[in-house]
Amino acid sequence: MRTKATRRSFVKGCAAATVGFAVPAYLEAGASPNEKVNLALIGAGGRGVALVGMGGPEVNRVAFCDPDEQYAGKTFERFPKVRRYTDYRKMFDEMEREIDAVAVATPDHHHYPASMMALLRGKHVYCEKPLTYTIHQARWLAKVAREKKLATQMGNQGNSSESTRLVREWIKAGVLGEVREVFHWNDYPMAAREPRRPVLIPPGVDWDVWLGPVPSRPFTTGTIRMGWHPFSDICNGLIGNWGTHHLSAAWWALDLGAPTTIEVVQQTEWPVKESYPLGYVLKYTFPARGTRPAVTIHFWGGTLAAKMPRPKHLEADRKVPNMGQLIVGTEGSVMGDPWCLQGRIIPEKKMREVGRLPQTVESYGDHAASWLKACRQGTPTASNFDFASRVTEAALLGSIALRHGKKLEWDSDKMCFPNDPEANKYLRVELRKGWDV
Repeated sequence: MRTKATRRSFVKGCAAATVGFAVPAYLEAGASPNEKVNLALIGAGGRGVALVGMGGPEVNRVAFCDPDEQYAGKTFERFPKVRRYTDYRKMFDEMEREIDAVAVATPDHHHYPASMMALLRGKHVYCEKPLTYTIHQARWLAKVAREKKLATQMGNQGNSSESTRLVREWIKAGVLGEVREVFHWNDYPMAAREPRRPVLIPPGVDWDVWLGPVPSRPFTTGTIRMGWHPFSDICNGLIGNWGTHHLSAAWWALDLGAPTTIEVVQQTEWPVKESYPLGYVLKYTFPARGTRPAVTIHFWGGTLAAKMPRPKHLEADRKVPNMGQLIVGTEGSVMGDPWCLQGRIIPEKKMREVGRLPQTVESYGDHAASWLKACRQGTPTASNFDFASRVTEAALLGSIALRHGKKLEWDSDKMCFPNDPEANKYLRVELRKGWDV
């Protein structure tokens, strides 16, 4: 009851005031630096297959949870002695004292309840991107993580990369000149062409638990085993899901903060109303920061990605990849993949001229390993929930603009759209009873 009362107070307060985003104070007291972390994995299939090996022998894997026994099969077979659960609520009830940290690799609609249940029990949390399904959830999760002083990390792996560090160095040193525009493009097909159809529930799937916090409904296609990506009740589409990868490096390096407007510049056909248009172009505007000019971010998604203008400063004989990002300066640009794992200055001649700059911003190393280190030692992470909540917020604003279909003005302090209050309905959702933390 105390948790719900606090949550209601937070919801009420969001209408009038901002939630602070101070860098969290990390663990004041924690496990010994040499102690193994007892890890529970929620979502053992899909991304969970990649996360289960994090930390190697430095981690004790104590519990796996997944409502789809077949999808999680590879993880279960790899670690046959680890306790298995279908419902993470039961896992927490039975094993709370045996768990130090939790990795969440579920579909997007479970990110918030799974992470919040862990945080409220004092567990460190690694959550795959995007941090949450709604902006309200992202702010609330960051607030609790900050108050609990726990080690957190969102799974936008490029944030810890050497490439992202270099982008921050280049922009800090001014080698690109003045930056006023950033471009992102991605042709990943995360929009449905056909509606979902009722089918039989496959063996080994607990459909009610898979739905979790969203309203109960019959089983259909377009749900389990990555089929959920195109549908708006579970996922926020390409910009909402991949946006935290795309936006993070430039957003961090340029210290962009919150956008002031978001609009859909162009879109193609939209065959399934519960999904997203097959192609679209979004435009974000960010205000000037001190002596830095205002910045416009363009996102070319789906079938329109190939129509993005050719990158400025790119040599004529070089091809444009099917997905990537471009930070455009007056003296040069940075072009990289969506994760910013391989960002380089263009033209290449400029890259050679800049050379290796002295290091002035921090390095983080491996993304998962840095979180496990934070669990043991209280060291910083590159995408703690304070940072992750703000990047997630920017990505989700693009999804809201798509679904609402109108240019939106964003008041970050009051967490609302002052020019179109009708769009505020997308900022939060009611969770199904039993999942409403």
